Amino acid sequence: MGNKSGYIYVLLNYSMKGLIKIGRTSKNPEERVEELSQATGVPTPFILVYMEYFNDCYMAEDQVHLALEDYRLSASREFFEMSPNKAIKLIQTLKQSEGEYNPENNNYMKSDIKNISEIGEDLYNEAEDYYYGFGDRIKDFEEAITLFDKAAKLGYYKAYRRLGKMFEYGKGVKSNEKKALQFYKEAIKHGEIKSNADLAFLFTKTPSDLFSLDNARKCWDRYFEYISEHGIENEDKVILYEYLNESTQLGNEINYSKILMIYKDEILDVIEQYIISVRENYPHMVNKLEKLKVVVQNNFVVDEDIINDFQGRVIDVFGYQGNAVLFVEIISGMITVGTNVQISKGYSTKTAIVEYIDKDGIFIHQAGAKDKNVSLVLMGEPRENYQSYLDAYVELYAEYV
Repeated sequence: MGNKSGYIYVLLNYSMKGLIKIGRTSKNPEERVEELSQATGVPTPFILVYMEYFNDCYMAEDQVHLALEDYRLSASREFFEMSPNKAIKLIQTLKQSEGEYNPENNNYMKSDIKNISEIGEDLYNEAEDYYYGFGDRIKDFEEAITLFDKAAKLGYYKAYRRLGKMFEYGKGVKSNEKKALQFYKEAIKHGEIKSNADLAFLFTKTPSDLFSLDNARKCWDRYFEYISEHGIENEDKVILYEYLNESTQLGNEINYSKILMIYKDEILDVIEQYIISVRENYPHMVNKLEKLKVVVQNNFVVDEDIINDFQGRVIDVFGYQGNAVLFVEIISGMITVGTNVQISKGYSTKTAIVEYIDKDGIFIHQAGAKDKNVSLVLMGEPRENYQSYLDAYVELYAEYV
């Protein structure tokens, strides 16, 4: 779309008591009023009671309509059951946020309607309640995503980041990484710097058409540059932990060590909290977290013990003679037939024994990083038990004592 500038107008019609019409036009609003008044079925002419110019009248109209949704008669019509004063005050507030409104002799009292960003924040908080099931809200991802979308359109741009995560992980919608990418980019465009980290993680997921270590590095560069100048918030502590965890899992070099050193204690605190939270129900995760703690204590230098641990990532799941087969990308280390493995995706884990290892149609006794991709046939495990484990990590499993 080309030039988006134009006017938002408010109209009255004496034949439509209690109603106002709020719309947009790229032409002179007086001309638009004349057109509408000549339409068949309109017994009396419309009266222009207010107009305001916007650089982007399309966005302004969307924001006004969303903010006044409770007053709207029909989603397909531009008529609202309300006083024109409320609508005018809202439009003036929106214009002020554009940085251009400078009223002269303004007789309006302070608006009794919240400004646009406050309305967006309220919608965002309501969406969070539905997302997590807080208070008396029933957990409802579909309602949450609707409210996040409205909040974003009303200028509460943190909502774009939340929408990105919901599309990435399929919460309330079908998983769509390309849509997630667009939402993360929109969040960054409006100052949500943390979405650089979201993009970086997205670019290192496999299998994925978006996989790009180069793009991931660029996103991390932007993220770390920002926190080096502005410091971190609580959520950044978790992001730093996740960056460190992924780097060691993928066998990547740990960059940005100077910045990480500044927040060494904060990262250790996050790891300790995770250890406490998983020790009782997921004891097999403790060993990995303890090793990650050693990396931090060693000033972010990865020792040979961690480098040599086997780790793979599940690319596909299929069946062989009734058993589940995991097609795995080997990231590091060696694996041998008869080995106990742990398959982990988030907090969901399974353990199994590797009965066979297949490399290009040939059964082999062991495999390592040089083999790149192999198929692991799991003993006595049906395929359907592992359908949800695409992109999961595969590691050697030992009981925690």
